[in-house]
Amino acid sequence: MIILVPAYNSLYNTFDKELGHYRRYTRKSLTNVFLKNELKIKKVTYFNAIGIIGWITSGKIQQNKTIPASQMKFYNTLVPVIKIIDKVLLQRIGLSVIVVGEKA
Repeated sequence: MIILVPAYNSLYNTFDKELGHYRRYTRKSLTNVFLKNELKIKKVTYFNAIGIIGWITSGKIQQNKTIPASQMKFYNTLVPVIKIIDKVLLQRIGLSVIVVGEKA
């Protein structure tokens, strides 16, 4: 099973609400969900560290309900750089958390 969910409760904002998100997770909290359901953890990592900046700026400060097209276009042009940033940061922080698990 592979799950990608929003990370960090402190980042919850209008975007989350509009997307139907009810909560955000940390590596630890999502790992606990897997373990409670008897799933063996294969990998846990954060994803998209740079996205946190846009999420806070556009969703919390500007209180947009959706991501403006111009911001999304700019973000998409940065994807190759974002991948490098995630690797440099060793995926220790991110807008999302990914857990890979299997039946124990």
